[in-house]
Amino acid sequence: MRIKQVFLLVLCLPSLAYALQVEEPPQTKWESFKGHNNDVQAVAFTPDEKLVASGSQDKTIKIWRVEDGHLLAVIVGHKDWVNALAFSPKGNYLVSAGKDQNINIWQTADWKKQAGFQAHNGLVQALAFSPEGKYLASGGQDNLVKVWREEDWADLATLSGHSGGICSVAFSPGSVYLASGGYDQSVKVWRTDDWSQVITLKGHKDTVSAVAFSGDGKYLATGSHDNTIIIWQLGDWKRVAAIEAHNGDVESLTFSPDAGYLASSGADHFVKIWETKKWTQVTDFQTKGIVWSIAFSPLGKYLAAGNEDGSIGRWNMLAAIPDWHVGLTAFYKARDIVGPQIKVTKPQLNERSEVLTSAYYTFIEGVTQDANKVKWVRINERTADLNVRGEYRLKVDLELGKNYINIIAMDSENNVTRKEIMIEREMSGSDQPKHKLLSKFYRKTWAVIIGLELYKTLPYNQLLKYALNDAKSIEKTLRKKFHFDQYLTLYNREADKESIINALQGELSGAKEGDGVFIFFAGHIHRQTGDWGDVDYLIPYDGSLEAGEMYKNIPISTLREETLKGVKAKHLFLLLDACYDGWPLTPPVENKTGYDLDYAQSMKDTKARLVMTAGKAKEQMAAAIGGDNSLFIDFIIKEMEAARHFISVKDLAGKTLKKVQVQAEKQGVYQTPQFGTLYGNGDFIFVGKEE
Repeated sequence: MRIKQVFLLVLCLPSLAYALQVEEPPQTKWESFKGHNNDVQAVAFTPDEKLVASGSQDKTIKIWRVEDGHLLAVIVGHKDWVNALAFSPKGNYLVSAGKDQNINIWQTADWKKQAGFQAHNGLVQALAFSPEGKYLASGGQDNLVKVWREEDWADLATLSGHSGGICSVAFSPGSVYLASGGYDQSVKVWRTDDWSQVITLKGHKDTVSAVAFSGDGKYLATGSHDNTIIIWQLGDWKRVAAIEAHNGDVESLTFSPDAGYLASSGADHFVKIWETKKWTQVTDFQTKGIVWSIAFSPLGKYLAAGNEDGSIGRWNMLAAIPDWHVGLTAFYKARDIVGPQIKVTKPQLNERSEVLTSAYYTFIEGVTQDANKVKWVRINERTADLNVRGEYRLKVDLELGKNYINIIAMDSENNVTRKEIMIEREMSGSDQPKHKLLSKFYRKTWAVIIGLELYKTLPYNQLLKYALNDAKSIEKTLRKKFHFDQYLTLYNREADKESIINALQGELSGAKEGDGVFIFFAGHIHRQTGDWGDVDYLIPYDGSLEAGEMYKNIPISTLREETLKGVKAKHLFLLLDACYDGWPLTPPVENKTGYDLDYAQSMKDTKARLVMTAGKAKEQMAAAIGGDNSLFIDFIIKEMEAARHFISVKDLAGKTLKKVQVQAEKQGVYQTPQFGTLYGNGDFIFVGKEE
């Protein structure tokens, strides 16, 4: 199998521009460093371009001094081919990835391993750091792109959409976009603020083996095994040029830092240099085998190549192309690499960028300044009004409690600056009298919490991973944040058929007309298909999935007809931490959001039976990133914890369900939570403890 990789590391250091300008072109254009016992799959420069790293099919990484090719270190740690390398923009880490499915983090101070983890369910072929170093992207044979946080290497996002393995990933200048290309012959572009897909670019007729952004933020270049390079224009994503580049697969692409040149390598044993004004070839370098990977050094002086014969080729571009240093010097003199300054003038912030207010909304106002033009300012993903003086303004509604406001500004060079402020809204005097009425909203509140991940007779592969922790997390959140008079909890062995029925039909028979009942179930729901339709069952601890043993389970019709109808409580909310779509639910006309006391009071005398499920039947449930809960319950708990005094179920649904679906899709999981009314037009109110 051929492994392909492209790296584009751009670190602009204006202080070195003068040295480049006055340096005499050297006589030696090309040198070869030989040291690997097999194909070199990846090459990457340190930000100061003094060192170059190479990764090989021989399972090793080697560190070379660029100036003379002296071997400084050999790093051993992967169990199979090393396919991808990337230095962090600060130069403190070298990240490697390989056929063993792992990503390893190496400290450049001593080349010792700082961290390592399995990144994909399949070999990892691509790595790229965002220009500011905050994110690391990886692409694997599991058809997924993953995003990792450099601070602690936490898994931040999983981007799905490709139908084949990922060969290459690259961030745009300013970290606005992430591009990925792979075996499905497509290129996908993702936004980095929410990791949503922007567009799918189609034009290649074979594997997209390489993607690279130009340093001026104008172009995305893509290379393919159809022997061509396509140039796309950022923003409208129109095709600018199509180049018949090589007599064989295009394996790697890299732009020079000044965006004046594009280098490509191929299976035809050539490295070619293209100027970017008319996309015509300037020169080429012939090698002795396939060139799997190439990279320009961050300051533009060198071009390195990883070769089929186990060598690393290094071209000194100052000698290879006449006047190369002229354009590069001009670039470093003129290049703006600093994002806009962001100042907030309203509301007035304290030293921690926080403010306390009782207002229902506020205007975020301020000024942003940059040596170049500021293109836009976005506040919580909404574009603010911006005038020629750099003054921006946007109205923001405030919910009760903490409101985190994210301000992002971009200049004409695509440099981005971010600033976060926090506005805490407290209750106003006019809120207080109405708010006190909620203390008598229910006569009595009941919470029935059932969590099952272990079963008496179910095989190991049918046991659940998050159900018990989800149930206990819900209980913990309720006890911490909300007022419930009585708790009924059944966990694992406690949740047999008799105990569940006794809780739902025995204990809850004591509920009265003015009560509120919350039922939470995390566990298996099984659908048995017959000649006359489907019959659905809740599986207790002593239940079974065998066709002839459905009598050991609890029919869902029992919940619908006996529990939901038979319990006398005014409001009953059933939250199923399971994928099930057998309820004849009526979606609410509007999911109420925000702190609305008048709405809460209007629900006081209306009856309701509400149901929310983690997804439709037979859907997979996604896991929360970096936690021990399901994604569905993780979002539910976060909104509950953020509630200051109360939260309605319709509010909870409006704030979470779409987020769950979107985040699950980023992890490659299709999960569509369901919510609606079974009977009645009311709502369930989780009343805060401080009431």
